[in-house]
This record gives sequence, structure tokens and C-alpha cells, in this order.
Amino acid sequence: MVRSVLWRKQQHPTEVWPRTDRWGLRVAERICAIHNLKKKKKKKKKNNNKKKKKKKKKLMII
Repeated sequence: MVRSVLWRKQQHPTEVWPRTDRWGLRVAERICAIHNLKKKKKKKKKNNNKKKKKKKKKLMII
């Protein structure tokens, strides 16, 4: 639920307006939320340092 603008103004009358965004989140909170989402999306790099097995060439004996 989005809290009404008036209610928020009454709660924080001393604040410089608007410090909150459309959804009633403090701007700092929103930035943190976005940052946390970005953190979660990062995938671990696969370990490519393992030596690749060389394929043995098969000799055709005719």
C-alpha cells in the first residue's frame, strides 16, 4: 500500500520535501534496493583454469 502524501508530510514536517519517491520509499532506501538487486544478479565466474585434456590423435593403420 502506498501511504498518502499528506500522512507522510505530517509525520516528517521538518524534512525537505520531497525526499521520497512516488512509491513512498526514501530515495536512499530505493538506491540501496537497486544496488542490492544488482549485487544478486552477478553470477560466479566458472573456473576455467583447469587444464584441458588433449585429444590423442588416432593413427589409421591400413
